[in-house]
Amino acid sequence: MTLEHSPITTNLREKELSPSLGPPHSLASYSFGDIRPTSISTKTAVPSSPLSLSERVVAFLEGPWAPSKENLPDQRTPEECGNSAAPFRKAWHNERLRHDRKRELKAITSSCVRTSLTPWTSLYEYSVSLKPEHAHLSGMRILHLSDIHLLENYSKPTEELEAITTYVKSLSTPFDLCVLTGDLITKTPNDISPGALKSLKELTSCCQHSFFVPGNHDYHGHDIEFINSTVKRVGFYDINNSVVELRRRNVPFTITGVDDAYFGTPKAPDELPDDQFNMVLTHNLDAIRANFPQSVDLILSGHTHWGECCLFNGARLMKLWGYSDNVNNHTQGWDYLSERTLSYVHPGLARYYVPYRGLRHPPGFTIINLR
Repeated sequence: MTLEHSPITTNLREKELSPSLGPPHSLASYSFGDIRPTSISTKTAVPSSPLSLSERVVAFLEGPWAPSKENLPDQRTPEECGNSAAPFRKAWHNERLRHDRKRELKAITSSCVRTSLTPWTSLYEYSVSLKPEHAHLSGMRILHLSDIHLLENYSKPTEELEAITTYVKSLSTPFDLCVLTGDLITKTPNDISPGALKSLKELTSCCQHSFFVPGNHDYHGHDIEFINSTVKRVGFYDINNSVVELRRRNVPFTITGVDDAYFGTPKAPDELPDDQFNMVLTHNLDAIRANFPQSVDLILSGHTHWGECCLFNGARLMKLWGYSDNVNNHTQGWDYLSERTLSYVHPGLARYYVPYRGLRHPPGFTIINLR
């Protein structure tokens, strides 16, 4: 199975392809809006000020995961990014189609095979049936990583990433796509370890094309450009706030990357081809609002860690300290956000608050098989 690059020739500009992204064809892409927020451009620490009561509570709960206040960039509202405050999720108008989508969701969740690679990390593997008009994508395999949360002087994320890499390299069937939907780091770029970079490079070498979008934690430390250049060196293509068009079996499809909802500047394209399969990558599903084109078939995101606790949906607590608005009412697993758009929220590799195995949703990574 191969993916062929397809040039886009109308009012678009070419972006340089990383050598690790396969054959030396041109990968056509175009950008919409400002790719980088202008305020995240300096390494100078912001002078710290006294913490408010709510900030103290958050710092206490997050413990060693909490970044210092001077390493946090300013948050932005959707309106400040030029986006709608309304959700992307749409009400159902076709009752029969709604029941069909429910059956499809049940089939996807029932297809899940969870394999424990280590006492910490699980593999979640799903099969997703395609619509007949997207049959050209049948057989595509997607390796989805998210919320790795490397942390300086803490080896577990690197060790778990190495276990994932060992498993992926042992598989006989290669991957068409590897996507990393943000939160590579936790506090600062110093969190990145040589061992983690080695594992990431080995993972991208197992996949024909690899794409990255940043998460909120990747903006911590005011050096997002370093994060972007680092992931590019290990084989990822920075797709943030841009669209690429690829071909499979000579039929085009698109992948759109969208910036983090609150620390980045998420931008919506004016339109996406209505007659093509359109995939969207973003860290926080809150970045996808009502002004986003409705011709989206699949959204892959992360951020919530599935609420971490298996006893209740802890992701809904994230709104209390400003990490999520949950505007699309989807925090874990699979759901349809509209009659067309299927969404998947990744479990993440990290767990902040629930260290006990019996109480937490197992962290890990995901393999998606399109059928």
